[in-house]
Amino acid sequence: MSLMCFWAVLWVFTVFQDHALADAIASCRPTTGGSSTTVRVAPEYEVPVYLAEYPAVSNLNCLAHCPSYNNCQSTYFDERAKRCYILGIQQETTGYETSSVVESGGVVTNLQAQAVNALAESTYSECANSPCSEAGRCRATCDTREVYCVGDLSDCEETPFSNIYEWTTTTSKSVGTGTAFTISYTKKKGAETGLYLKWSGTMRSAYNVAGGCTYWVFMIDGSECADPGRIRYAEYHSQARNHLKHTEFFGICNNIAAGVRSISLSTVRCSTDRSNHVGWNARSRITVAEVEYGVGSGACASLSTFNIQYLNKYRYSSTRSENVHISETFRKRASDTALVVHYSGNLYVSGSPVCSRWYFKFNGAECQNPGTVDMVFYTQGETSVHRGYAVHGLCEGLAAGTVTVSLHVGACYDSYSAGNPHTGWNQENLLIMEESRLGNDISAVLTPNGHAYRLPVVNRQHGWWLNLDNGNNNALIKAFVYNKVYTDSGINVIWSFNCRILGNPNCGRWYVTFNGTACSNPGSIERVMHEGGPSEANWLQPCVLDGICHDIPSGPTSVELRTAPCSGYSGHGMYTGWRSTTNVIVEEVFVGV
Repeated sequence: MSLMCFWAVLWVFTVFQDHALADAIASCRPTTGGSSTTVRVAPEYEVPVYLAEYPAVSNLNCLAHCPSYNNCQSTYFDERAKRCYILGIQQETTGYETSSVVESGGVVTNLQAQAVNALAESTYSECANSPCSEAGRCRATCDTREVYCVGDLSDCEETPFSNIYEWTTTTSKSVGTGTAFTISYTKKKGAETGLYLKWSGTMRSAYNVAGGCTYWVFMIDGSECADPGRIRYAEYHSQARNHLKHTEFFGICNNIAAGVRSISLSTVRCSTDRSNHVGWNARSRITVAEVEYGVGSGACASLSTFNIQYLNKYRYSSTRSENVHISETFRKRASDTALVVHYSGNLYVSGSPVCSRWYFKFNGAECQNPGTVDMVFYTQGETSVHRGYAVHGLCEGLAAGTVTVSLHVGACYDSYSAGNPHTGWNQENLLIMEESRLGNDISAVLTPNGHAYRLPVVNRQHGWWLNLDNGNNNALIKAFVYNKVYTDSGINVIWSFNCRILGNPNCGRWYVTFNGTACSNPGSIERVMHEGGPSEANWLQPCVLDGICHDIPSGPTSVELRTAPCSGYSGHGMYTGWRSTTNVIVEEVFVGV
């Protein structure tokens, strides 16, 4: 890399003007010019992972080592130990800063990139074919020539999602009562951001126990979330069953301090919770991010997603007959955006055969563009089921202003009995709502001083189908063509649909491919469903399948939902999209930004 491009990419969270956090990119800084910010910090300050460590006699001596590392963005000089740390990201020092030399433990220097030219499109050949949807928005980094499309934040005060991290594993393990997995996550900001958590993977609760029940919970530094409430999943089945099924639940926790946080997936005793299991026969994922929600008032024309609002409400009731189970007011800021809903809660039906439907209304009507957002739950062969489920969907064509978002419970489209539905058993109703500009390709914003800052989520697109009714057990179910703009982004894909496996025992697998190939980095995006018990259970139930895949080139990408039998099973009776909607949401993400 040439000296002219030495400071080309600055992976750093920083506050610019009065705007929110983002990631500085793509400025070619000459060997002279530019600036740095130096602050004294208290002895309690600790450096994160560092690129290198040296003995040093002064901060100036420490800074002299930085040019030896192409990705040096910050230094920390420990005045007491006389040690120099070379760091690959800029440092957040809020809460540690001190003006006293006596009380100081060391010096942090964050190196600032030179401003890019905010007025002219890059002259590099990568911009010659106008890859951005609007002329004049294309820029390219000076060293790798990576294209990015720029906007601005003159009408916005937030970056809703940031510091996205996805942990994955293929480990399968039995868990009684206690911790299944623990991961570490470095939260970069304090109470001004919430902590978003999502589990996606196979679970089994109370193996072969009639009346068995288990809670699965997220713990943060050893405790369940208290503000605004718990993030958990609950399951109960009246018959002795061996359900190994994909589960997803998520939520946001407030007032979590900056720093390294310990995040655990654990079980809590419910009643009889023998031989719980997690991770069987499929890859598991825990997704973590920082979230700004409930702030700002602007239209945020450059953002793909913004204006997040969150409801965490415990309500367990026998809502039915098309009545409202939960309702929340959403303050929509723009008319050219979709309203996206993400719901996690516990559903119950009783009887055999019975069918109930959960669906969203917006200002008293189901969505017409592109269509309804719903979950259908049909059971035959088991009389009483409580289980956590999730759904993701969106609605376009809603004007700016107050929108009442309500979840209703009623009958399925056919003449089945509703089966005494209940919602919210021992599990909070968690609803995340946000505005989204579909197809927006802006991946960086320019500040008034001309710096470009990376956005974490960009280019969201959506597909919707009604009643796929596909009974193939080894086939391509549906393909959605997605135009990926950037080569250095990951693809985050979320499929919401209805699925089933028949047999006793039997197991089916649903998985995602990209242009016909399963994800290799970090691994397959998949879900399995295993049924086993005293009799065959015919459940047509809500299903979600999601994950992030890296190393997919830019250009048209076929994002495909497929089925196959699990290894060693027939996959007989697999069914996808029974008499309900199928949604897919696809977006590009820059992990860690």
